[in-house]
Amino acid sequence: MNPIHHLNLRWRLGLGFGLLLVLLAVLVALAVQQFARAGTAVTGLVDEEWVKAAAAANIDSATRANARRTMELFFVADGAQAERVRGHIAANKKAVDAALATLERLVARPEGRALLAELKPARVHYVESFTRVDRLLQQGDRDAAVRTLTSETLPAIDALQERVRPLAALQSRLARDGGAAVIAQVADTRQLLLAVGAFGLAAGAFIAWWLGRSITRPIEQAVRIAETVAAGDLGSTIEVRSRDETGRLMQALKDMNQSLARVVGQVRQGSESIATGSAQIATGTADLSQRTEEQAANLQQSAASIEQIAGSVRQNADAARQAGVVAGRTREAAAEGARVVGQVVGTMDGIAAASQRIAEIIGVIDGIAFQTNILALN
Repeated sequence: MNPIHHLNLRWRLGLGFGLLLVLLAVLVALAVQQFARAGTAVTGLVDEEWVKAAAAANIDSATRANARRTMELFFVADGAQAERVRGHIAANKKAVDAALATLERLVARPEGRALLAELKPARVHYVESFTRVDRLLQQGDRDAAVRTLTSETLPAIDALQERVRPLAALQSRLARDGGAAVIAQVADTRQLLLAVGAFGLAAGAFIAWWLGRSITRPIEQAVRIAETVAAGDLGSTIEVRSRDETGRLMQALKDMNQSLARVVGQVRQGSESIATGSAQIATGTADLSQRTEEQAANLQQSAASIEQIAGSVRQNADAARQAGVVAGRTREAAAEGARVVGQVVGTMDGIAAASQRIAEIIGVIDGIAFQTNILALN
């Protein structure tokens, strides 16, 4: 049995949504990490690589600008214009100094450091050369200035540019490589996030399917069992496979099914007992009917006997009247003698005994009538 099924629905739902939240947190953490790396790469690209490329380009442009400004000194007519040109030259020199300081601070690759080391003395030689040209022009020695320009300054600027161009190309290449690396990193981040997002979607779909299946299947089974019980079928086999809310529901349905089966069994036994008792009552009723018929026949016989007894009583009454007549005659004939009186006395004793028997017969008749009334009531 899967131990997950022992968890109640609250913990199961909490576990499922907790896993989804963990996946979401992992996705967010990966996104933050990858974008932080991309941000660091972009920052390095913007703050270092492009700055170094811009510094190398500034050295090249400021160097060529100073060459043009130096040649411009040969053609200015007044001192104010010459001072403005010298101001531009000084500003370009400061720009080159700043660019060299930036390169000195940021260049870390050996080939870059080597090119920078070659650039510095070439730049010093070039600055010294066009500074001498300016000084000669200020002194009014135009021919010496032209010779210095053609023999030293122009070759010096060529030598300086031969060292600036490789350094600028190197920094430009590093900047392009850095940009390509950032683009590749962004693409990798996008692919990673898409993969993790797809995995999260798949895991979320699986967790949702698993939660729905683990909840709805036991409920559907409970509904089928309840419908089976409602249809009157109590022979369902109910298996309890978990200890969560649905498991307790299945256990309650199982207990209810067993209780209903016991109640139906008890009702069936009671019905069978009632049927047996009804059969016995029917048999007793038939017996009672038969006995009633027999008692009715006995009553008819008793009535006939009573009529016979009544006839006997009437006969005895007639005999008693006759005895009275005889007794009167006997009194009249008392004088006839003691023998006749004795016979009369004996006759009277017989009559008294007969009357006693008649009284007993009448008591028996009353008892029979009483029992007849009782049987009639029953």
